[in-house]
Amino acid sequence: MIALRRWALVAAVLLGAAPAVAAPGGSLLYPEPPRANVVDTYWGTPVPDPYRPLENADAPQTRSWLQAEAVVTRRYLDALPHRAAIRAAFERFQTGSSSETPLEQHGQFWSMSRRAAGKRNVVFVRDGALQPDRPLLDANELPPNVTIAYVDWSRSGRLLAYATETNGSDWLTWHVRDVATATDRPDVVRWGKYVDVAFSGDDGFYYSGYDAPRADGTAAGF
Repeated sequence: MIALRRWALVAAVLLGAAPAVAAPGGSLLYPEPPRANVVDTYWGTPVPDPYRPLENADAPQTRSWLQAEAVVTRRYLDALPHRAAIRAAFERFQTGSSSETPLEQHGQFWSMSRRAAGKRNVVFVRDGALQPDRPLLDANELPPNVTIAYVDWSRSGRLLAYATETNGSDWLTWHVRDVATATDRPDVVRWGKYVDVAFSGDDGFYYSGYDAPRADGTAAGF
């Protein structure tokens, strides 16, 4: 861990000292984001929101801007003189697998592990301290654009709630998995954001929820 921190410090210094792909004045040439003349009024106070169009991540203008941003980033990173050396140094410290310390939850033991380099995490559970691990939730089985953001257990340990994010969005979709069978129940809760859930026994859970977005992809409020 200490060695990795040292390499992270070295990498940060080298990246900060590297030449940037810049405009004549010395600053990076960023693409102009889409804007709109949007003003919301809250309790008599007008609040401009010129970047409202970016809330629609699937809009053509948003995707075009993201692609242009990616080009700027790629050019900057590719110009770093020590990039290959930094990558090689990190790869020497990266093992083929990793695992968190198992945690006891309601008489069961679970951990988050990555069994092979380049693979995504798997939640393993064991039904007793001396029982073998078995996979409960494998992120590698999800589509490439879907990630697991949160996991939480019911009080009995019979249920696991997990939230997924799609395409890097803040929106959470909650699923409920039966721990004994490692299969999802039909329960799906959409349009959560930012926070974990709090189970109420095995009957349900409390969560932070919003209204579904408007048809144009922008937020509709709480």
